[in-house]
Amino acid sequence: DTTYSVYFDRVGRVDDTPVFRFESLSVGDKLEGPAMIIDNTQTIVLIPGATAVLTSKHLYITLE
Repeated sequence: DTTYSVYFDRVGRVDDTPVFRFESLSVGDKLEGPAMIIDNTQTIVLIPGATAVLTSKHLYITLE
């Protein structure tokens, strides 16, 4: 939905880290880090190399 500048260990600053609203995602959407997923109660940060897939009940995150 927007981008933000975020610092990650071992990578440094990523000026254009994408930020997604959780409610705008659909089942089956796949996001690759670096990225952030936000809603009214949480912020999920995907580090570079991580992958997130939204299922019907969970956000499944895989780390490389």
